[in-house]
Amino acid sequence: SGLDKDKHTIISIAAGKKIQSMEAALHPKPIPVVRVMPNTPCLVNESASGYAVGSNCKDTHAKLADKIFNSVGVAKPVPEKLLDAVTGLSGS
Repeated sequence: SGLDKDKHTIISIAAGKKIQSMEAALHPKPIPVVRVMPNTPCLVNESASGYAVGSNCKDTHAKLADKIFNSVGVAKPVPEKLLDAVTGLSGS
């Protein structure tokens, strides 16, 4: 693929799709993957989003997701194992 680890970051809002499976699909390229669970109030800047970063992410990738999703509400990092609970609680 034409993805470049220094230029691209995958930000996924696919419910239930684990970071590890996305990283495996991108292998052998170590493309950074961030999994985010925004909810529909993001349409009116009142979202509450949880996000988790993959093994290829650096602090800059987490900051990027944080900046994007804080621009439409509130975003907080959470362990990936809690993202399904975030989805259920936030009505994503």
